[in-house]
Amino acid sequence: MKTLVIGYGNLLRGDDGVGPFLAEKVRALNLPEVEVRALQQLQVEIAEDLRSYRRVLLIDASDGGPEVDFRRVAPSATEAATTHFLSPGLLSSLCSTLYGFEPDLTVCTIRGDIFELKDGLSSDVLRRAEFAFKRIIDFVEGGK
Repeated sequence: MKTLVIGYGNLLRGDDGVGPFLAEKVRALNLPEVEVRALQQLQVEIAEDLRSYRRVLLIDASDGGPEVDFRRVAPSATEAATTHFLSPGLLSSLCSTLYGFEPDLTVCTIRGDIFELKDGLSSDVLRRAEFAFKRIIDFVEGGK
C-alpha cells in the first residue's frame, strides 16, 4: 500500500502555505508508491480515504515550537472541530470511530513567522522548508 502526503495551508496567508508548497515539491519527484495532495485545510471527507494508505504524512505550518518537528499522531476525540477543519488528532479519532482503524499518521510542522495576507513564504520559512523537505523524503522512502 502507498504512502499519502498531504500538505495543507492557505497559500495567500504567507508562511501558512508551507504545507502545500512542500507537497508540490514532493509531487514533482514522482516517487513510486507515494500519492500527494495539497489542500487548504483538513476536512472530514478525507478520513475514509486514509484506509487506502499504509502511512500518512501531514505537512502544516505552526505558529510556535521547533523550526521543524515530526511527531506521530494519536487519536484525540477531545480536540475541537469546525465544519471545515479538523486537527490531525481528531482526524485519527474519526478514522477509528467511523471505520475501525487507526491510521499510521505523522505530522511534520514547520514554524512560520508571517501569517497575514501575503503571497509567498518568508525567507526563514523557505530555509526551514528545505530542511523539512530532506526529512520528508527520508520519511516517504521508509526511514523516520
